[in-house]
Amino acid sequence: MIDQELKKQLMESPHKFICDWMEENLLHVGRRAFKIISLMPCSMIIPSIPFNSSDIRSNINVFIIGAPASGKSTLTKVFDRLSYSPVSLKGTSARKLIQEMNRMDGFFSLSIDDFSNILDQPDGYEIIKILESALGDEKRASHQNMNYKIDLNTSALGLICGTWTDLKRYSNYLKGGFLSRTSLLFISINEKQREEIADFINRGIGNRTSSEDSKIKEKLIKEFYNELFDIQAKKNKIPQITGYNFNNEYKGIALNKWKILTREYANDINGDFKRELQDFYRFVVSFAFLNIHNRDYKEGILTPSKEDYESALNLMVETLTNKIVLIKTRLFLREIDSPSKLLEVLKNPNIKEDVRNILLNLSSIKTYLKK
Repeated sequence: MIDQELKKQLMESPHKFICDWMEENLLHVGRRAFKIISLMPCSMIIPSIPFNSSDIRSNINVFIIGAPASGKSTLTKVFDRLSYSPVSLKGTSARKLIQEMNRMDGFFSLSIDDFSNILDQPDGYEIIKILESALGDEKRASHQNMNYKIDLNTSALGLICGTWTDLKRYSNYLKGGFLSRTSLLFISINEKQREEIADFINRGIGNRTSSEDSKIKEKLIKEFYNELFDIQAKKNKIPQITGYNFNNEYKGIALNKWKILTREYANDINGDFKRELQDFYRFVVSFAFLNIHNRDYKEGILTPSKEDYESALNLMVETLTNKIVLIKTRLFLREIDSPSKLLEVLKNPNIKEDVRNILLNLSSIKTYLKK
């Protein structure tokens, strides 16, 4: 009976149910991360978004930057349990990555809980270039050298996690094509939240009722994603989704918001942010498909709701703003001519925690503080 009531709640509001459940597992982190991660399995199995003679990929890739011990490993483990054809990438090589892609026939959900580990590999640059093509607009893993070759169509997505402390190491990749192929999330934990998390963990240890309840919810969520997969595999009473019906008013709202956010920073150095505009549509169709039981899908054409558009707009604004904050922070650091001036900025109580972390880890202030 309890399972049926929970299943009803899940069917009525899947995004809220999944995010609430993850927040119960990772306080102050679960909901913030899973508001996008919960859309990723959907984005992998729905059709690409039509655009003239070429299509826009529907698959959503996410790059999370947060402090050590902020739950990134837990996020990737849960993602692996819920996603389709999961592949967890840790210490590896380009050759092993290619072998794994071939084994999965190009259909896989990739998770990386420590991006720095990839950069530490002797062929780390090659690995990243392979991932760019496999996860990006090309949807094709294509790479060749004297020792190995891959040329494979892909239907894949990636959840990649890194730390603030290695932000400077990431900067070259974050300025290039790798970042533009992902939606960027920041996870900063302040002191009050850190204490609340500790209290939360302490209360939960040994609580069998809470543990069993969480496992029941996870089982229902996994079954729900499997049902969505069956829809696209034509194994469900709901017809396979083959296309989308977009609302022109909301398309205009998203475009105007995107223009306002990017006008000052779109140039040859920072990029044109067109993939970030496309992210809005990826979010829209994934939200709509996640809510397929509450949406119109006449003859396989899915019509997103007002909720889908508004939720997608909020996600586009957040992830695009995060990328712009990185750009603004780099520009700001060029104007700071001494560690003491930067330290003065960092002490400002009004500065946002994400900005503080970026400033602290992109600059050489840590070396100065140790002296």
